[in-house]
Amino acid sequence: IDRRAIESASVVTAQDVITAWSAPGGPTAETWSGVAAVRALLESAQLPASGATELIIRLEPAMGLILDDTPTVCVDFILSVAVLDNPADRIAVADCQHMEWVGERWVITAGAEASPTASLWPGSQASYDAGYQWLEIEP
Repeated sequence: IDRRAIESASVVTAQDVITAWSAPGGPTAETWSGVAAVRALLESAQLPASGATELIIRLEPAMGLILDDTPTVCVDFILSVAVLDNPADRIAVADCQHMEWVGERWVITAGAEASPTASLWPGSQASYDAGYQWLEIEP
């Protein structure tokens, strides 16, 4: 969910993503933190909300953590952002969402979004201490 929304570099696409992946009563195109993140990335690069080909965003899921019975799923990512031919800046970012199984897929649950967790560099001692584990991504 996060990867498709953020890598799109488009507020409209991020809004479409949350509309498709949120349970009724959950985050919306106007309230979801993922839409706000895309908007902030575009604004910081002085690009329009519709996105631009000059901005290259990669969001690599690296580690995951499941909290409580909801479940709340947290993913620790490496975010790389480059504008035109400039080298990419890389930072760690994390996102947590309350999830539920509906039909044949996971969706973000109704209600308020999960509280954010610390953004920890994947593989650091702090990430292990927080309970994160490496993700195995299938192609």
